[in-house]
Amino acid sequence: MNDKKIKALLDTGATKSITCNKVVRNLNIKIDKNRSLNISTLGKKNLKTWKSQRSVNIRFKGYSFIKYILISDNKFSFDRGYQLVIGMAY
Repeated sequence: MNDKKIKALLDTGATKSITCNKVVRNLNIKIDKNRSLNISTLGKKNLKTWKSQRSVNIRFKGYSFIKYILISDNKFSFDRGYQLVIGMAY
């Protein structure tokens, strides 16, 4: 993401791309705190997220996407093996 290597999961069932606050801090991505969104997850409660101020460049397995991402305050568990979920809206 933005020419930095992170582990990502391509989720064809997701419509939005999401990462955690720790990742965007490490990549110096700015958060638009005026644009929040509550999203439903597989968990029991909704997840509050914010939109990135600018679109980011995501390269994955030879494909390139330029899109805004959602940022969660909840940390992604590194035992999952990914730090970014790439949503694909078809």
